[in-house]
Amino acid sequence: MSDTNNFFSDIFNMCSNGDKSDQEEINSQDIIKFAKINNNAIIPTKRLEDGCFDIYACFDEDQVVINPNSIKLIPTGICSAFSSKYRIGLRERGSNTKSKLIVVAGQIDSGFRGEWFVALYNTTVNPIIISKNHIDYNQTSCELYVPYSKAICQFAIEEVPQVLIKELSFNEVLSIKSERGEGMLGSSGK
Repeated sequence: MSDTNNFFSDIFNMCSNGDKSDQEEINSQDIIKFAKINNNAIIPTKRLEDGCFDIYACFDEDQVVINPNSIKLIPTGICSAFSSKYRIGLRERGSNTKSKLIVVAGQIDSGFRGEWFVALYNTTVNPIIISKNHIDYNQTSCELYVPYSKAICQFAIEEVPQVLIKELSFNEVLSIKSERGEGMLGSSGK
């Protein structure tokens, strides 16, 4: 993490004209605020050129086991507050191909103030163990060890479009011009 930058700090510094209070007011809606629920938690990081922020597991045990073909909620030790203009989209990192873990149900809404948990699905027939005692990925005949020090997923900041919902009758919806119409799965022929 020595080559990582605090993205929002960099943006703030690039935009700063010396009057910090004015700049804070301008950027206050574009700041994702994090707090550590667990003192050992790592606040998400990214390099300026990266599109997503890395998220790390944070638990007190020496290891957490994710059983085969099952989902486990992995604690991160962090919580957040940010503008309703945004949502957080959790997704896999490239290294998830090494761990064989898939992120599921990955959405953090702006109003959520509880601890972030990452739902990880074990795609294998063997247990996957996130371990504090391993510094590299280690596959044995019975299990896969994932280093605790590695990020378990990443997140993107996604803008939430402000839209209105209007209820129509089924026939009114059908009368709105559409190339596809009521065609279902596979109907596009692509």
